[in-house]
Amino acid sequence: MADPGDSIEADTNDQHSEDDDDETLPRSITSSIYQYREENGHTYHAYKDGLYPYPNDPNELDRLDLQHHLLKLTLGQRLFLAPIKKNPQNVLDIATGTGVWAGEFADDYPSCLVTANDLSPSQAFELPPNVLFEVDDANEPWIYHRRFDFIHARQHHGAVEEKRLMQQSLEFLHPEGWLEMQEYSFPMKCDDNTFPSDCSLYKWSELMVEASRQIGQDLHKPVYYEQWMKDAGFVNVKAMVYKIPTNKWPREKNEKTKGLWQMANILQGLSGVTLALFTRVLGWQASEIEEFLKGVQKDIRNRNIHAYWEFYAVYGQKSKIAEHQEMARIQTPYSSNTSVGNDARGREAKHPGGMVGGRALVNVQDRMPLRLGRPARSGPLTRPEAENRKPGTLHPPFQRYMTINIKQNSFETLQYQQ
Repeated sequence: MADPGDSIEADTNDQHSEDDDDETLPRSITSSIYQYREENGHTYHAYKDGLYPYPNDPNELDRLDLQHHLLKLTLGQRLFLAPIKKNPQNVLDIATGTGVWAGEFADDYPSCLVTANDLSPSQAFELPPNVLFEVDDANEPWIYHRRFDFIHARQHHGAVEEKRLMQQSLEFLHPEGWLEMQEYSFPMKCDDNTFPSDCSLYKWSELMVEASRQIGQDLHKPVYYEQWMKDAGFVNVKAMVYKIPTNKWPREKNEKTKGLWQMANILQGLSGVTLALFTRVLGWQASEIEEFLKGVQKDIRNRNIHAYWEFYAVYGQKSKIAEHQEMARIQTPYSSNTSVGNDARGREAKHPGGMVGGRALVNVQDRMPLRLGRPARSGPLTRPEAENRKPGTLHPPFQRYMTINIKQNSFETLQYQQ
């Protein structure tokens, strides 16, 4: 596993008050999966109700898009680190969230069919034509009738059981295909003893770990990804660990910028990511939580506390030897009609016609992903089509980006631009 690196140096010349980073963060389908669970002012996914204890309301979806850009900044403006082949044809994004990662990957690889799934149908309707969304639970046996060149899983917070995900990924990857998993790790850390155990932020971090362990979604699991991937049979496994500070306390400019984005990320989502775990698992009252979070918010803004999260990016490759151990038959990706064939494990399975560039619903009875959107084309964009397509003309939501102004040492603007 890659060394987390040297300690982040704090900016000792930074004159500030605890309040100078205050900012204003901008911002029918009758199927049962759109009838979200409402609880303590937030909404949660309806399909597999309770599996993922984090909200899916508009505030949270905006935060997830913000976090996407923060993580790209952390990875050097890259969507992934795995050395995938230059022309992938089938890619799977597990727990896609808003779908922004899938949309940007589809833009970068227009001849690739990108399949993205999630428990919530919260993705944008205007999508690249080579994206397929499905509402499904990745913990269930996968029913895809094709193999993937690359499988990506980011920020599922343990709601998808990792060892099972790794094993199913190994089965559904092409030989020499790659799996990459990206995840924050708890508890929070500090290198210079400025993170006292009696502060609210420290207590919150520990309580988040305790609650997540009680429901089997331990937020500390990412530290084991590298070994688990090797144990599953992956080769060429590599783990990279990045430090993401709580606010602008670091001295180095890039780290300060990451801290600024992370502060906005956490402040916007703090209530949402806390309420369900604390009420359902720890037995707290909502009013009690909100009072406690006032202290947490204050600590997040406090640049005298030099705390950070570790962010793990771990990837591994399926070997040719692993392929010889499986019996599988690769199917043609999608047709516009229902077809019967063998899935990637060689079993007979029935598959509905695809809906590319749209979203999906789930038929709970037989767990066949039902896709919502434009009827499927015969396949991904051809090379001439891809080269002639003008970026942004088909899916404006994935051309948006956020700007922040840190010249005046404050979080002044956070704005989506089309």
